[in-house]
Amino acid sequence: MVQRVMLFWLLAVGIAVADPTPSWAQKALGQACATHQECQSLRCDNRPAAGCVPQDGTGSPGGFCTTHQQCRTGLCVIASGKYTGVCSGGNRPLGQACATHQECQSLRCDNRPGAGCVAQDGKGEANQFCTTHQQCHSGVCNIAGGKVTGQCTAYNRPLGTPCLGHGECQSLRCDNRPGAGCVPQDGTGATGAFCTTNEQCRVSELLSYCRVVGGIRGECDTQKTYGSTRGPILGGSTSSQTPATSSDPGGQSQCPSGQVLCGSKCISSGGVCCYQGSANAYSCSSGAHCCPDRCCCSNTTGQRMACF
Repeated sequence: MVQRVMLFWLLAVGIAVADPTPSWAQKALGQACATHQECQSLRCDNRPAAGCVPQDGTGSPGGFCTTHQQCRTGLCVIASGKYTGVCSGGNRPLGQACATHQECQSLRCDNRPGAGCVAQDGKGEANQFCTTHQQCHSGVCNIAGGKVTGQCTAYNRPLGTPCLGHGECQSLRCDNRPGAGCVPQDGTGATGAFCTTNEQCRVSELLSYCRVVGGIRGECDTQKTYGSTRGPILGGSTSSQTPATSSDPGGQSQCPSGQVLCGSKCISSGGVCCYQGSANAYSCSSGAHCCPDRCCCSNTTGQRMACF
């Protein structure tokens, strides 16, 4: 008999321990209360017209609240002159108005007027909403004058495609001058690749340089020998002269005996013409060859002999 009484007593104690919530703690969020124990949340704001509130950081969107800390989103929307409100909505997409980071899917909010949820730095994809360059994978947020919001520009663009920032290009290098575009890293441009400077073209056994095609746009080319109509030309017989063309308006149609045409200049037939359009043409003496930065290099040692 004593054992049965002890068993019933232990069961009763076990039930009491398993359910510590007082039987009177049944009031829902927003219901008037005087003590924490009255509320299902075990938290009471006992100011007049307040009531049971969430524990900090647990308030769901649309739930009753009296402080920002109570809401998962970190924002309790309270009308002016009041001290009760509802927790703001969460999981907002890019561009939707916000007040706190927690409201956004991206967990980042630009709460300036007219802005909204934005991408974490470097995560913004092409055409996505942005307010700063840093947010975009391409490194460029295209924002119209007088605005605070825009769209991330595309990235992974091929050589020659117009660009604004290095991050937009496959090569990770952009020449953003009008008429230019994505360009090779210095010394990597293969023959025929788009370029805007000599330095971008690959240096091999033959001199690589950027042959002007139009304006500041060009393509990587290599030094040619007699009779070539592309690239630098070795000075020689009159049959190797390059005639003046519409793309080389400064070129002369003919040179005196013993000289050959080099852009807009006539040079000794024994010299080396480094031709990159009439404005950039220069010449080297025999026994030398053209090298980058408008310089002449020794054929045997590769060392620079002169620069222009």
